[in-house]
Amino acid sequence: MHKPKSVLIVVDNLRVGGIQRLAIDECYSLNKRGIKHLLVSLNAFEGNNSIVTVDEEFAEISQLNIQYLGQGKLRQLNELTKFVKQDFDLIVTHSATAALLLRFAVILKMKRVNIILYIHQLISLSSKKQALKRFIYFTFADKLFVSSNQFKLEIETYLKNNWWGTLFRKKIYFDRMASYRDWE
Repeated sequence: MHKPKSVLIVVDNLRVGGIQRLAIDECYSLNKRGIKHLLVSLNAFEGNNSIVTVDEEFAEISQLNIQYLGQGKLRQLNELTKFVKQDFDLIVTHSATAALLLRFAVILKMKRVNIILYIHQLISLSSKKQALKRFIYFTFADKLFVSSNQFKLEIETYLKNNWWGTLFRKKIYFDRMASYRDWE
């Protein structure tokens, strides 16, 4: 993978949590390397329960480019379409819903941009209906990464034992910082 000039990172929210910590740390890393970035939260600011608030005493937080979209999938799609129109050559999302919205945004803008989706939840923690929905959303990403080998094994087992596995043709990669490894 080539070193991107600009990266769009999308999360469901910026509440205090591991996924949000990872997204903020990715932005710190991009900023340190001089790579343009934008961190987009599909949902609005979470007040005192925000990872941004937790980091407010860390001077580099003010150097991050963060946008909040708010409620409504159509509004989120409209805003993501505006961001995709900008010159981002890599999109990283930590949200299956965002992968779907981003794919439509990319199609609307007729751009070719790689969408990388990180999967952070075991499929067994979802109902059967929710698991199927997540797999459908997974198909809208170009590459899928998991941050735990257990996640990869569980997804592969699910696909082998489910009719959906015959249609799902994405390779799943295990790598905690997948989109950045080859830039060094």
